[in-house]
This record gives sequence, structure tokens and C-alpha cells, in this order.
Amino acid sequence: PRVVREPKQRGVIIQGLFRSNYVIFGVSLVTNVFGAEEAAAASILSAVLVPMYNVLAVIALTVFTGGGKVSLKKTLKSIATNPLIIAALLGVFASILKLRFPAFLETSLRDVSRLATPLALIVLGGDFSFRKLKGNMRIAGVTVFIKLVVIPLVFLPIAVLAGSRGPSLLALALAWETPVAVSSYIMAQQAGADGELAGQLVVLSAVCCIPTVFLMIFILQSMALL
Repeated sequence: PRVVREPKQRGVIIQGLFRSNYVIFGVSLVTNVFGAEEAAAASILSAVLVPMYNVLAVIALTVFTGGGKVSLKKTLKSIATNPLIIAALLGVFASILKLRFPAFLETSLRDVSRLATPLALIVLGGDFSFRKLKGNMRIAGVTVFIKLVVIPLVFLPIAVLAGSRGPSLLALALAWETPVAVSSYIMAQQAGADGELAGQLVVLSAVCCIPTVFLMIFILQSMALL
């Protein structure tokens, strides 16, 4: 709050710093690098990150967007009624109960799930305005730089010192290095925050992560850590 003066931008920047599209990009990249048999750590991590990202995003947007007194009751209600959190919990229960749908329905749901993020990115790209980005370029650029460069430089050495290697290290790295989640744009709009800035963070991070992910994997492989 001392750095960002606009209340509607504070929660957006906070969720932009920690929230990533790990499920789509992270798991598939670990699988491509190490193979499906070695990607278990990446899949397990996604089960932890998805609920955590959504709960923390609701808290960040609720606490920092209003600029006034925070209502604990309102914050808990926002968490409990968030569609992404409800969906994640239903998915966990379905997995525990080993719930299975008819083959035609499972195939349809799987196809829809694969289409969701690319379609959201297409819609977001169509709504993207370079003219509006000009006003937010500095704050969006700094946020993306901290997310994709500064945070990995701080936490990757800690992960290495803690003993992470191979698929688990790459999974952890991609939890920071993947683009800002597309759903952050929708949640920012629903919370009355700066949805325009949230969308710009998604687009910028998606473009900027291409060289940063490449360099990160190259450096880690050069150091024999992957």
C-alpha cells in the first residue's frame, strides 16, 4: 500500500506476483522434459497450488482493494462462494469418492477443460488495448519482472539448498515462472478491482515467460540440477 497508491490496483498486483497458470503450463512442461512417469511431483503440487492460489487471491482482492475497514465475515463469504474454490473442492471430493461419469460425458468435460484456458487467452487478447497499457506499463512491467525474475532468484537457491532436484525442482520453479493465471482477470473484475491491469499482467507475463523459462531450464541443466 505504501508503494501503490491506487487501492483498486493493490490486490491485483499482489495476486499477480504469486498467482500462476501452473496447472496448464507447469505440469505439461515437466511431463515434456522428464516424461509422464516422472511428473507425479508436478501433479501433486498442482493439487496444493490451485486451492491455495484461489483462497489467497480472494483474500488479497478483498483486503487490499477496498482501502477501508476489512470485514472478516465478507472475506470468508467471498472465499466460500468463489466458483473456482468450490470447483476445486468438488474435484477433490470426486477424486476421493472415485466418482466416474459415463464415457461420453467424461470425454466432453475433458475437451472443454482443454479448451478453457486457450479460449480465455484469445478473448483476453481480443480485449487487450495497447493504448490503455501505456498508462500502466511501468507498474505492470515491474510486477512481471519481480514475478518472473526476482522471486525465482530468491527462492530457487533455497529450494536447491533444501535438496530439491530433477522433476520436483522444475515443478517448484514453474510455480513461479509460469504466466499469471487467466482467472485472475475474472476475479479482479468480480471484486471491483482494476480488471484492466489484471488482464495486462496476464498478457505481459505470457509473453515475457517464454525467454525466462528457457533461460531458467538452461541454467538449471547447465548446473546439473535437472
